[in-house]
Amino acid sequence: MEPMKPVALLLLLTLLLCLPALPTVGRDLRGLVTDFQAQGADATALTELPADHPLVEALQGKTLKRHRVVVPGSHGFFYASDDQTVAIVTANPDIVDSHLMPIIRGADFKTLDGKPVTPGEPIPAAFVYSVTDLGWHWVMSRTTLTPAQATPNLAKGAEVDESGVVHHLRVDQTVEGDDQKTFSTLGAAVAQAGKLLQRSEGVKITVAEGLYREGAIELWCADWPEAARQAVLVIEGEGDTQPVISGAEDWSGGWELVAGTDKVYRKPWPHQFGLCEQNWERWGYLIDPRVARSEMVTVDGMILLPSMLEQFAWIDPDGAVPLDQTSESDNEPGAWQPQGVRDPASLLPGTFGVVEAEQAIYVCPPEGIELNDAAVEVAVQPFILNIDGRDNVVLRNLAFIHTATSVGSHTWGVAIGGNNILVEDCRFNEHGAKAFAITGEKRNRITIRRSTFNGNGWKGLSTGYRVDDYVLEDCESSYNNWRGHTGSQHGWDAAGVKAFALDGQVGMIIRGHRSFANLTNGFWLDQSFTPRSPITITDSLFIANHYGSQLYLEKLTGPIEIKRNVVWNSVGTRAIDGTSWNVHLEDNILYSASPDQAVIYLHRRGTESEYANHSKDWTVYNNLIVSGDPSSPLLLDDCSPEQFDDYLTTLDADGNIYHSVAPGSAFHLPGGGTGGLDAWRRATGQESLSVEMDPAFGSAENFDWSIGSDVVRQKLGDLPGALSAEDRAKLEYALTQTNRFLSITASAGHESGPAFELARNAIENQWKPVDLASFANRSLTGSEAWIGAGNQLPHLEAGRHVFAGVPFDIPNLSGDARVGIALPSNKVNQTAGQALADSYALSIGTTTPAVYVLHGAGWIGGETDAAAVYELVYDDGSTHAVPVRPANPGVPEPGVGEWYHAFPSFDNNHARHVRLKAYGQSPGALLYVMQLQNPHPDKVVAELRLRPEPGRDTSVIVVGVTYLHQ
Repeated sequence: MEPMKPVALLLLLTLLLCLPALPTVGRDLRGLVTDFQAQGADATALTELPADHPLVEALQGKTLKRHRVVVPGSHGFFYASDDQTVAIVTANPDIVDSHLMPIIRGADFKTLDGKPVTPGEPIPAAFVYSVTDLGWHWVMSRTTLTPAQATPNLAKGAEVDESGVVHHLRVDQTVEGDDQKTFSTLGAAVAQAGKLLQRSEGVKITVAEGLYREGAIELWCADWPEAARQAVLVIEGEGDTQPVISGAEDWSGGWELVAGTDKVYRKPWPHQFGLCEQNWERWGYLIDPRVARSEMVTVDGMILLPSMLEQFAWIDPDGAVPLDQTSESDNEPGAWQPQGVRDPASLLPGTFGVVEAEQAIYVCPPEGIELNDAAVEVAVQPFILNIDGRDNVVLRNLAFIHTATSVGSHTWGVAIGGNNILVEDCRFNEHGAKAFAITGEKRNRITIRRSTFNGNGWKGLSTGYRVDDYVLEDCESSYNNWRGHTGSQHGWDAAGVKAFALDGQVGMIIRGHRSFANLTNGFWLDQSFTPRSPITITDSLFIANHYGSQLYLEKLTGPIEIKRNVVWNSVGTRAIDGTSWNVHLEDNILYSASPDQAVIYLHRRGTESEYANHSKDWTVYNNLIVSGDPSSPLLLDDCSPEQFDDYLTTLDADGNIYHSVAPGSAFHLPGGGTGGLDAWRRATGQESLSVEMDPAFGSAENFDWSIGSDVVRQKLGDLPGALSAEDRAKLEYALTQTNRFLSITASAGHESGPAFELARNAIENQWKPVDLASFANRSLTGSEAWIGAGNQLPHLEAGRHVFAGVPFDIPNLSGDARVGIALPSNKVNQTAGQALADSYALSIGTTTPAVYVLHGAGWIGGETDAAAVYELVYDDGSTHAVPVRPANPGVPEPGVGEWYHAFPSFDNNHARHVRLKAYGQSPGALLYVMQLQNPHPDKVVAELRLRPEPGRDTSVIVVGVTYLHQ
């Protein structure tokens, strides 16, 4: 073809420039119709939209980010620019009026004719849309329709057709294969399987008995063709003895005794694992350095607890950024900065510590063990196996142990991302932090059976995000969170099992589960984003989990059927913690003997969730509900009066047997009082056939709930039976492991942040503790203690304590002795009926470079303004005021944080945390030392004035003051 001449080209360009431009809205609308038709969605209504329709205008500058099938017969299209999202949901005639719209705060849907769509009500039209400032992924993840009529739990789990296997590979470390069918490592076999699977041909890998030291095995399939991703993959252990795949190396022998000690040993450390990422900082949650490491050591099969030899302080120049401001922020992120190294000789038996700056690891073996004669395993692999983006996977008869996973990383010992996944007869035990997870979003057809998730540093099993058609049966998750416990981190994300975002329309079934002696919540079901999501829990045991609930039902929409389970709270916070809708309890044994902790606790969640901010629509039938401690109520609420009334008016309960050793105060009642069963009947209008009766347990303290009362046995004939011999052996083993962890940490005592610079150089007689006796207005224990609402702080023993290098003298705490100075707030404003003073002036009367205040706070909520002011008042009448700001996102250099143990601690230039160890059944607590550095050290400080800022919920209580005299 002859090239176009320049004159002709010029004429063509002139003609094109003279043509009228196509309207941008027209192109957008045509593109929208094309998008819909390409996905099989009906776009008829869109073709009739005028060019100035709000939807068309909103699509200006937007690109299609994702299409998804919301439910069969309904499509979701998500268009977005940098600062705005347009979400469009289509529905065929069968979906309209038969499925409920989700609640997405900040994303209000409307029909094409502009009528608002009511969240939680049926979808009213074939097309609805929302224009929102929220990110498209956030909107997409929460745009799920739910059937308007309740459906039964129909979960069946995985159904993998293993007849699709074409190729058989074998792993045997004793045989060096050369035929591409036999391999000495699992990693090599998985690599070969990947090549065969890409031909869309199924593969089975059989692993011979033995110990395989390997890891970082990956199979990424997300970008493969559909047929290749669907080809079946089976990895199975051979014979009766499980092959073991370990992420650890053998470090036995060759340990050097540290000079000056008879128990601490050293070896060179070649790794730089560092601290994990702070993935939750934007929510105001910092992972403590003691929890942020990933090293793991076992000696003769015993897990050693990590001990932080390296010390850190959190330095955040301009504070954390709230979640809703991250996209536009230029915030400088915070970081843990090294602040020195503790003497390795301080290690306790059964602990170890790594000092990366010295490239050394130090180990103090358990009592009675000579380290160089012992088998020492050190985890070095970040994970063992990660399979992503493929369906139809089977893991069977395999043990995966000992990886150096961390709390804040996105890696697990083993992770599978896909649908139709079967895991059976496997062990995922003793990993540095997290053991096993189903990864990705909206996974379905999952079955996990006869598998264990025990002894992991943080969490045993993560069931997956927004999963459906899920069956978990005959599994165990016990004695987890030993790493979190070393840093007093027992909540937030740690659990024996954690299930998050339960939005299944088919359902989740938990059957025959065992959760024993975790150092955190035993089993945690957390949050639904749809109006209805069925869950069934049957024939399971949740027993003796510390520092958390045995069974935690948080923000679930239900229906939740809980039947024939034993929920036994002897050392934790609650038996059942419920912030959920549509809970059905039947034929369960529910027990609590943990002091001040309830059998059933009705929690509230403010307005942080779209759904289930409190409990309602419960049915409670034919249960045995028992309190074994006079301070443990059968039912306790932490709800607003309106929320508690909603629970009471929607309650359907009868046929239960209740027993309390303090029957007159067994139930919390409307208005804040307590009463027995008769008062509960009057308050609820329920329970006409329920009775108060002692079941005569065989031995509650030994977990023997066999019922001695013939009447109780006859009345409640479908209760769970006594603990079987097999389950008792599992429970006793779990208790042994956990008790060993508790014994080690109890010996460690309280812990605090790095010493202040001034404190490092001070000598003993320069410290002057101030006697608070004449000002103290608050006890730390007793009937009206600490921060109010029944909360106590018994952790501080009387005597001298040194925190962050500063000594404080704590007086006798017995009874209702007043020890602390509570500054008045909206929440704490009187003691014993007497109002708290507006300010308190403590005499100093000398020069001082710095004054130190030991204090704690509660009821912080989201407050960011200063809660109090501490003033140095000089003898010339001038002052130096220091605001006491609460720790919340966006607050630079806070001076105090929440006292409750589950909150993260922080350190900064003028505040250091004090982590108090557990006391009896009370989990650890947090205080802070605040340094008031004197800008005029040559001037005499007459007094320290403590005064609150008015109108604050944040409640500050001072328990010690010490100044430095030079």
